Amino acid sequence: MSNVHKKVLIISRDFIPYCETLGGAIRVLKMAEFFLENNIDVYIIAAKGEKINYFGYENLIKNMKVIYIDDPLQKYITENFNKTRLLNASNDKYLFTNLRNNLKKVINEFSIPDAGVFFIRKFLKTALKLISDEHIKNVIVSSPPHSSQLLGLIIKKILGSNICYIVDYRDSWNCGGLFSKHTYLTKKLSEICEQNVLKTCDYFLYVSLPILQKINLKFFDITSKSLLVMNGFDIKMADKRRCRNNTQKNNLTMGYFGSIGRERNPESLFRAILKVNKEIKLIFYTHNPIDHIWTDKLEGILEAKDAVDHQTALNMMRKMDVLLLIHSEVDGADEVITGKFFEYLLAEKPIFVVGPKTMEVVRMIKERQLGYYADINDEEDILNTLYRIYIDWQNNELFSYSLEDVGDLSRQHQYSKILDILI
Repeated sequence: MSNVHKKVLIISRDFIPYCETLGGAIRVLKMAEFFLENNIDVYIIAAKGEKINYFGYENLIKNMKVIYIDDPLQKYITENFNKTRLLNASNDKYLFTNLRNNLKKVINEFSIPDAGVFFIRKFLKTALKLISDEHIKNVIVSSPPHSSQLLGLIIKKILGSNICYIVDYRDSWNCGGLFSKHTYLTKKLSEICEQNVLKTCDYFLYVSLPILQKINLKFFDITSKSLLVMNGFDIKMADKRRCRNNTQKNNLTMGYFGSIGRERNPESLFRAILKVNKEIKLIFYTHNPIDHIWTDKLEGILEAKDAVDHQTALNMMRKMDVLLLIHSEVDGADEVITGKFFEYLLAEKPIFVVGPKTMEVVRMIKERQLGYYADINDEEDILNTLYRIYIDWQNNELFSYSLEDVGDLSRQHQYSKILDILI
């Protein structure tokens, strides 16, 4: 069936250039690009705050139909993010960050499901007008923040069978520790909201199998209207030259690309590296400052660089021997397949996951023989794995794979599943 006349509205509060990281927006960005390539008209509604970064996608976004809604919450979040970035890595900065995070936790606990719920009225008005004016039949709401799903729920209640309401979960809502509530009342209210969303939606998209399994166990079975659509890698960004050799032969180079913080704390790795008497170099590309204590201790081992645009990052990944994934948050780790994992696949380099062993990405690494893993809470395990990687590197026996081996993990393959459910 032709897709020429199909139209899709994607609602995602966090979108470039008003989001803190590319990881929070890349799924929606690439989904929209995929729809356009398949002759589907696509519109995006997102929150506008203070500009952070286009991450190299300014031209692509300017060719899309994106409607940004002036939003006080997004403005507050982005302004604070930019201010924090400008501060030096000092104790004052970390004290400020901790106080802000604690205040955010209190506000979010008593906001059902999150603070975004207080700002959806303008989004609703804009979405309903756009749907009417452009005769849009498909509405995809991508979350978190999960307050956006209440927007989708209201739209579906108003328009009924005139639209196909597709829920897209990048993370669990009440089935994971990251976004679930803790007091009895707030927990119950949030769960009721989620149940209504899951009952009302026409289809449910999820990024990893544990998300669906936990929903089926906690609420009711929605398998019949669910699709596993992983983030995937963009095959168009593959390096046709297939030049995999590292130009730096004196050191085993391990590259990390992305944010660091509470959920991605590299200190366990740093402590282990200090005990490894081998020629290993860590290269971190991140917009977050690394504590000077570690940069001093790891002088000559750790190289900290500013974050770069997406294409440049991919080029640098291909120059590494091993690519690092770090995840330190135990709650919800079982469903985590970070978007960075798929970007790393494009480099066709072995991946070293340092995180809870329950992570879904660890299962994939093991089953597909894509690299190494170590328990982030077990320094001895990290140390032993580092030695193993070093020996494999010396013997030219690092894990190896090609894009053909993981072709089913491309975005093009994953997003093609959505085409059949659009009306």
